[in-house]
Amino acid sequence: MPGAVAVRTKAEYSSSIRSKERIRDAFFEMLQEKPVEKITVTDIIRNAHVNRGTFYAHYADIHQLLESIENEYLEMFDGMLEQIDSMEDIQAPLRFLLTISDFLEKNEELYRKLAWATATEVLISKMQDHFIQHMKHMPELPEELRNSLAFRARVYLFAGGISGIYRAWMRGELDANLQEVAQEANRIILDESLLFFQEKK
Repeated sequence: MPGAVAVRTKAEYSSSIRSKERIRDAFFEMLQEKPVEKITVTDIIRNAHVNRGTFYAHYADIHQLLESIENEYLEMFDGMLEQIDSMEDIQAPLRFLLTISDFLEKNEELYRKLAWATATEVLISKMQDHFIQHMKHMPELPEELRNSLAFRARVYLFAGGISGIYRAWMRGELDANLQEVAQEANRIILDESLLFFQEKK
C-alpha cells in the first residue's frame, strides 16, 4: 500500500538521521581523547552504538566524516558572511560579531569541547580563509582600495584577531559572555581602525 510505503520511508529516514547524529556525537567525543588521525571506525561504532554497516552507509571513512562536518560548518559560516554586504558593516562590524556570537551560543558546549582539538584548528583556518576571500571580493569595494597593501594587511589582521578572540573564549581564557566578547572586539576594531584608518595629523 502506498501509505505504508510512505510511513516506512519516513521511519527509515528518521532512523538514518539518528544514526548520523550518534556517529557525529561519538566522533566529537573521541576528538577530546585523541587526534583525528588516530581515531578509527571501530572507535566510532563502539561509542556510537551502531554497527559497521551503518557507519559505511553514511561515510566512506573517517576523512569523509570529518570533511562532511567541515563542509556543513563552512556552509553555515558562509551564510553569515553574506550578511556583510556593505562598507558600513566592515567599518563597524558589531552586527557581524553579534551574529558570530549567536552562532556559537547555540552550540556553546560543543564548541568549548572542540576548542583544543587539532581538527578544529584546521576548520578555524578554513573559516579564516573564507572570510578573507569574502572581504577581498566584495563588489562594493573600490578597486584601488581592494588592491592596496593597507587594506589587504588589515583584512588578514582582522580575520586572525577575531578568530583568536573567539578561540580564547571557547577555551575559557576570556571570562566573559559572548555578547561582551562581541562588544569588546568591536570596540577594539573601532579604536584601532584595523581595516580603515585616517592619517593622524
